[in-house]
Amino acid sequence: MIMKRYLLAAMALLGASTMSLPANAQADYSAFCKWDEVAKKRGGTDRVVRTLPITGATKGGEAQTFTVEVAGANATAQTKINFDKTASVLQATKGDQLNVAPTFYNLHWTHFYLYIDYNQDGVFDEQTELVSYTHYRKNGTGDFKNSLGETIPKGDVFNGGKLPVFTIPESANTGLTYVRFKADWDNINPCGNPGAADGSNSLSANRGTICDFMINIHSKETPPVPADEFMVTVEYDTNKGEVEFEDVETGEKVDISKPIAKDTDLWVIVRAKENYEPISILVNDVEKIGEMEDTDFISVDIMEDTKIKVVFAPKTYEFKVQFDNTKVEVVTALDDDSPVGNRVEGGTRVYLFVNAKEGFELTSLKVNNKERLKDLDENHLIALTVTENTTVVVEAQEAAAKAYTVTYSVKNNEGGTLSITNKSDGSEVKSGDKVQANETIVVKCVPAKGYKLSELLMNGVNFLAIAGNPEHTSFNVPVDTDYVIEAVFVKNTAVDGVDVAKAKVLAGEGAVIVEGVEAGTQVEVYTLAGKLVASVATQGASHKVAVASGAYLVKVKSAVYKVQVK
Repeated sequence: MIMKRYLLAAMALLGASTMSLPANAQADYSAFCKWDEVAKKRGGTDRVVRTLPITGATKGGEAQTFTVEVAGANATAQTKINFDKTASVLQATKGDQLNVAPTFYNLHWTHFYLYIDYNQDGVFDEQTELVSYTHYRKNGTGDFKNSLGETIPKGDVFNGGKLPVFTIPESANTGLTYVRFKADWDNINPCGNPGAADGSNSLSANRGTICDFMINIHSKETPPVPADEFMVTVEYDTNKGEVEFEDVETGEKVDISKPIAKDTDLWVIVRAKENYEPISILVNDVEKIGEMEDTDFISVDIMEDTKIKVVFAPKTYEFKVQFDNTKVEVVTALDDDSPVGNRVEGGTRVYLFVNAKEGFELTSLKVNNKERLKDLDENHLIALTVTENTTVVVEAQEAAAKAYTVTYSVKNNEGGTLSITNKSDGSEVKSGDKVQANETIVVKCVPAKGYKLSELLMNGVNFLAIAGNPEHTSFNVPVDTDYVIEAVFVKNTAVDGVDVAKAKVLAGEGAVIVEGVEAGTQVEVYTLAGKLVASVATQGASHKVAVASGAYLVKVKSAVYKVQVK
């Protein structure tokens, strides 16, 4: 049993003394785990639990008034965690719906938990005997839920101070048994949150409370029934739905706590709560769910004592995603990253990752015919809460051909002309025009008389010598980005003090050799991709620049040469 493992772990951690569970049906109080306040004292005097008023309990049909004094009705400080109030006994009956509404002072960042040892084995089993709680997150992640499965806002630390209503089940043992109230933080261990290794977030660090008291559980008393009258009983989970009765003949509501006359026809009206649905209606162990069809009731003729059991289950809805997987990729997942099936429980949050494949673009994302494409976030995600049969339809089309802007000019508008045409059809490309992606443009530079093309800058990189001919003035350029192109023309007699007729750039063994220049002439060596490899000033009329083997662009002042170094 899970709680026995908890109990042993708590004993080891908290320093509890060795014990054994009692063999008799009613457990000894010493069997239950206790918080060791000697080793782990309460971390402060705030977060005071004053009293535990409980309503809804009955005995012999009479309402019971009951309140447990914890720190005290007017307490403003609390120094201890454990409160043994087992002398206080609540009288209650199976089927009673109990409401526990603690009173408190200066209480914050605290959650409430209530356990009843229904099987009287000396262990509060968190799986079957945690009867009500205000807040809990499984694994410490996700939304806070209460014991009814409702989502509770993070900041709503007390939930108004009331624990959710719960019903004493028919399966509970009758007689005296133990009840534990615990004030803690997001932890269902009835022994108290042990916290981290350094003691943080523990029951003591969180200034928690444990209060134990007693409950005396009674069986329902069934009064004798005349032979011509019968009793009708009904069993169902009030947290998931409700069942009412009406007289078929009169249409009046029927109180089934009183005997029903023989041969009375009753409407059994079954109403599920949100996101639940009835899946079984047993009348004296005979299944009647099929008689509901599209209604919310069945008819029962009372000819004997009649036991009715209604079972509600989470309502499920059909969930479909339609898309062309050659154009679109869609991945669905739940909060825990598990896959989404064809049916989904009501209230479930489903996440969809939707993305168009290469060459396509999304045109529509409809959820039950409502357009939701704009709700996709930057990560291509959309979250849907399923409350009805849901069909998601995703559509895409071929992406429009991408186009890029080509802008060009001649530096200072002198020394020549620059023109661009589409290679495919020879049409003119004006500066600022859009050109389709992957189109090839022809960039033509025409020097004026007495000038030559010195640089052709494409997005800041000089591509003049790429064709391998310094005199080349026409270039084929594939368009795969926006381009800013500038042609630079210079007089062909000299370039920045370097005599073009005398300057030579040669490829040596592991070096670039520059000859015919004056000492101090600036020389720059670039890879064909435009990366600067070396920048030097010549030491004389001939200068050697060591480089690795490969092709380079060599800039001598404003003149550019292409060489292949071995």
